[in-house]
Amino acid sequence: MCLFSPNTDALIPLRSRATPDRAPDRLAGGTPAALRDDLISLLGSAAVLSRVTDLVKYATDASPYRLFPQVVVAAESPEQIAKTLQYARQNHHSVTFRASGSSLNGQSQGDDILIDVRKCFVGLEVLENGLYAKIKPGTIVNAVNRALLPYNRVLGPDPASSGIATVGGVVANNASGMTAGTKLNSYHTVVAMKVLLPSGTILDTADSEVDARLLDAERELHDGLLEIRDEMLRDESFATWIRKKFAIKNTNGYRLDAFLDHTTPGAILQRLMVGSEGTLGFIAEVTFETLPLRPLRSTGLLIFSSLHDAAAAAPHFIEIGAMAAELMDGRCLHLAISIPGVPKHWQAVSEDAGALLVEFRASEPEELSRMEEEGQKLSSSLALHEPATFSRDHPQVAAILWKVREGLYPIVAAGRAQGTCLMIEDVCVPQSRVGDAANDIIELQRKFKYMVNIAGHASAGNLHFLVGVNFGTPSEVDKYAAFMEEMTTLIVSKYDGSLKAEHGTGRNIAPFLEKEWGPKATALMWRIKKLFDPRGLLAPACC
Repeated sequence: MCLFSPNTDALIPLRSRATPDRAPDRLAGGTPAALRDDLISLLGSAAVLSRVTDLVKYATDASPYRLFPQVVVAAESPEQIAKTLQYARQNHHSVTFRASGSSLNGQSQGDDILIDVRKCFVGLEVLENGLYAKIKPGTIVNAVNRALLPYNRVLGPDPASSGIATVGGVVANNASGMTAGTKLNSYHTVVAMKVLLPSGTILDTADSEVDARLLDAERELHDGLLEIRDEMLRDESFATWIRKKFAIKNTNGYRLDAFLDHTTPGAILQRLMVGSEGTLGFIAEVTFETLPLRPLRSTGLLIFSSLHDAAAAAPHFIEIGAMAAELMDGRCLHLAISIPGVPKHWQAVSEDAGALLVEFRASEPEELSRMEEEGQKLSSSLALHEPATFSRDHPQVAAILWKVREGLYPIVAAGRAQGTCLMIEDVCVPQSRVGDAANDIIELQRKFKYMVNIAGHASAGNLHFLVGVNFGTPSEVDKYAAFMEEMTTLIVSKYDGSLKAEHGTGRNIAPFLEKEWGPKATALMWRIKKLFDPRGLLAPACC
């Protein structure tokens, strides 16, 4: 999580911070010799990546940002990470963690010591006949689900990037996805965690003595967490507002509801680590409670005359058992025509139309049949572009529909203007207002003459959209800054929504954190950061 001080402008898109798209001359020789030699002496040469090609390789992730590390540590164990943190403390360096680099908002980038935790932190242990899974943070999400397949179990979080995203990154960002909603994400389904704090202390929240261990090793952190909990419980109106903020998807800032949901320091610490984006400590291992797989599926795409009507129908499908109700606008359908297998008649759909990808999932055929019947009945009462069809017999058709929905980022990217950089945002509003919010965002895109596109998890009120910006043109930078001001004001002031639903705070929304949370909640987040990391060792560019 990027947590900005009120006076910092480090990552606000200002013209003065524009840089050429090339590695700086100072990196021509790779890592500075003193830093390289120190780390090799401490960790061994295999763990230290110091060539200029290494630094360039790790300067980017899936986001539009570029930040060059001074050195990359390919850590092989928590002990190596602890040694690196100790070295950084003693020598005034900072540390950023990185896993698969699938972040869309720059959370896995740093300009000092970057620790790659992907390569040597892979593996899992299936427990209690699949009811639980103990997982190393570098393990790919889909690899976990494949291991759980014989038990008919699955992880709750299901981001579209599950084929490349690691479990550690999913937990650190509280990524959710198509079906996780607000109850099946990491915050609610991680039952234990091993955490390496910036001080070097390692805690296992599964240990019955974790609170005593925390008190003994980290007295200030232990007591500080309890103090914040007591303060929040005494302020009933503030506590009620915090619960309301997390009643919808929200990954902007720390999980303040951890202080309301739990009473002991160890349990609060575990929940604060979820969504903390590597700013509080390193997640060395997590244990998930898994979910039933529900292998039987029936999928259909419903096309409405308007985006608002499609969004309004989503909760009704969820009520009758749908696991997913994914929203797309007509422009997205037009762009998807290039995908093999996509129906060509989508081209005739109005740009202002709305589409809803609905999928029912069940464990037994009879259960799925009931859902299909109710889905058909509900669909017959709606004004659709064509009659609804739910199909369980043609998995290739369902696969194409999901390929469209999960591939919207590259689909829309292909239609962007040459020279532009795509900025992706994902906001959340109360579900009952998602149609209105979608229309307002589209009008804002039109006002600023950006390409119009919107999609999202309609059943959760979660909307995604892309903005193409040419950051080499000062007037475009100014326009984008104005757009962000208006967009964030719209979501916060009109809808009391969250500025980041599931992608993590990241670099683009960090400057607007206080706009959403206000001074009191933001100050609490700063207290949390300083309790965990008093020296600002972890991800200081975001702090």
